[in-house]
Amino acid sequence: MATVDTNVLVRVLTEDDKAQADAAVTRLMQEADSGALVFVPLTVTIELEWVLRTQYQFSRSEIVRALVSLLETEELEFQDEASVELALHLFDESSVEFADCLHASVGTMAGRGLLLTFDRKASKLSDAEMIGGGPKRA
Repeated sequence: MATVDTNVLVRVLTEDDKAQADAAVTRLMQEADSGALVFVPLTVTIELEWVLRTQYQFSRSEIVRALVSLLETEELEFQDEASVELALHLFDESSVEFADCLHASVGTMAGRGLLLTFDRKASKLSDAEMIGGGPKRA
């Protein structure tokens, strides 16, 4: 099993460099043909959302569609896929940043309770709580 880097998934999703996009798809298919899945770490998932949003100006709905399409790709195995799916749902249904949705989801899926935060938006998640007494920065 190989582990994929963010830039490989960016090429696949955006095809901004056709040669690299083709090479990425070919390599993913080679792994699949050998019976192996390609591993997508949580860190890559967070970075991928950030790159799509900040560098490619993907909208929230475009980000959700892109990540769902990757989740549905048989050749990929996401680290803590249930948490990623829950985070995408929270992200799609709120104004909370994806990273905060994923932080809360990982804690929830691990049975670790609420995400403690000073972030007003993040604290609106059902699995988050604003900590009082400190600076309340967005």
